[in-house]
Amino acid sequence: MLKHSVVVASILLSMVGVIGLAALSPTLSSASANPIYPPAGSARQATAFRVDRDSPNLNPWTIAACNAGFGETVVSTYASRTSGNIDLKCGDSASGYIHIRERHENDWRQVVNIAGGGGNWDDLMDFVTKQSVEAPLPGYPRDIGSGKLCFTTPALIVDSAGNVVRTLAPTVIVSNNNKKVITSIPTTGSPSCNSN
Repeated sequence: MLKHSVVVASILLSMVGVIGLAALSPTLSSASANPIYPPAGSARQATAFRVDRDSPNLNPWTIAACNAGFGETVVSTYASRTSGNIDLKCGDSASGYIHIRERHENDWRQVVNIAGGGGNWDDLMDFVTKQSVEAPLPGYPRDIGSGKLCFTTPALIVDSAGNVVRTLAPTVIVSNNNKKVITSIPTTGSPSCNSN
């Protein structure tokens, strides 16, 4: 199985459908109509990544630790070129996995449902967050004050037939001081760096 740091994801959702996610570099020529993409120009080579629904990216035992209130437990770690390692911790209602679940799970589920449903919202969130932090759009991360950085990268959501059903410009807010994810939101059009 390939590591989840690759550029294209195809997430097996169920026996009846597949959702694909492509976190693409800003050189993707077909996406130039979206304002977050720079002008068209060159092609982007991608590597496939597939996760079976019964074998999610996120460890169920780690999520159980989050549910039990272990806020400092690390759910995922992302290697930012500009900020070093950034952790998505279980957190609480103000930041981390618990915050994202409380405030944005429905937003992430809506993206999964648009592409046919049946997948794990948090695996999609984790993949998009990783791509945003590890391969951000040029000009990102942006310093938004108070020790926070905003990351984003374009992400295409495709259905089982390979049709693009949504283009995301995810908003990922990180505490640069504590090296942890505060929030991750599946925004479209352009990131909303002042959101949480």
